[in-house]
Amino acid sequence: MIEQTVYIIDDDSAVRDSVKELVESVGLKAKAFTNAIDFLEQHDGSQTGCIVSDIRMAGLSGLALQKKLNQLSSAIPIIFITGYSDVSMVAEAFKSGAFDVLGKPYHEHDLLDAINAAIQSEKESQITTSEKEVFKRNAENLTAREQEVLALVADGMTSKGIAKHLKISPRTVDVHRQRALSKLGTRSINKIKEYLFC
Repeated sequence: MIEQTVYIIDDDSAVRDSVKELVESVGLKAKAFTNAIDFLEQHDGSQTGCIVSDIRMAGLSGLALQKKLNQLSSAIPIIFITGYSDVSMVAEAFKSGAFDVLGKPYHEHDLLDAINAAIQSEKESQITTSEKEVFKRNAENLTAREQEVLALVADGMTSKGIAKHLKISPRTVDVHRQRALSKLGTRSINKIKEYLFC
């Protein structure tokens, strides 16, 4: 898995440097930017970890950055820090998918907790995406009948019910089901439902 990085975007050098120092003090990789435009210029969608950004900055604001990342379908979590208690701004940030919003001055442990939670969330998202890709690749090896049987299993039908529906024997249903599960590399019907039939 690619190493997670905390991307710090703040036009206040004191805040930017203190956040970078805090992040690196707990062994995380950090990269700092003086503004959102600089970050976007090097953003290619492959970055993993999280962003810690000021909401209000000269040029491109944190909310405008978030909007651009959403347009790029970027899944990297954003934690906003702000010195302004503007309720509508905070509400807009959350509505647009912000992971967290912290006020300045923030408690260091609160920021680290938010960063760790965001990174964990992003890791889990990567694993889920990777699992889905593997499932879809493996599903290409299923026969039409195996796919049909699995879809009915995912709908909650019993082997006897599937057999009656497809006009085949329950034993044949079980054979197709076992072969399909073996090809997919799982026995979890919930994963099959989520990854293949939703």
